[in-house]
Amino acid sequence: MGYSVSPSPKIFAKIRIMRFCLYLCNVNGQHILFYDGRCGFCNFWVQFILERDAERRFRFASLQSDFGQAFLRDRGLPQSSFGTLYLWMPQQYYLTKSQAVFKIASLLGGFYRLIGSLRLLPAWLTDLVYDKVAERREKIAAPTCMLPGKEQHRFLSTEEEYRAF
Repeated sequence: MGYSVSPSPKIFAKIRIMRFCLYLCNVNGQHILFYDGRCGFCNFWVQFILERDAERRFRFASLQSDFGQAFLRDRGLPQSSFGTLYLWMPQQYYLTKSQAVFKIASLLGGFYRLIGSLRLLPAWLTDLVYDKVAERREKIAAPTCMLPGKEQHRFLSTEEEYRAF
């Protein structure tokens, strides 16, 4: 005589709650871009991406935010140096510097996909160019504080939000 064990209704309720939370976070297929929140040059590019991200593939987090600091801490990355751009696909990978830039361009599609093809160049070379721009980014644009407005929901800032990923 075989016994059948079926999951309790409580387990199904928990699964539904978890799925609902993932829906609210809208993390499926989205990349999170970490940037220097005090850098005018970086804020310009965040706005640039927001305006061109028709498929809403990106969410954003300042490296200085609790969300950004948790990301850095969990990966053993420097928590007080903000000259590197990170692009994270939760549960899969993260890219840095020029490789992150090329992936962003590819995901934006259209003409920008051509920029993404530069990923075929040696990373040491493209990262060298990235580092030279990063060194001068504060001279290129004045520090600004970006106010996201209607896109506020696409910006992540708390460690609790980070732990949801």
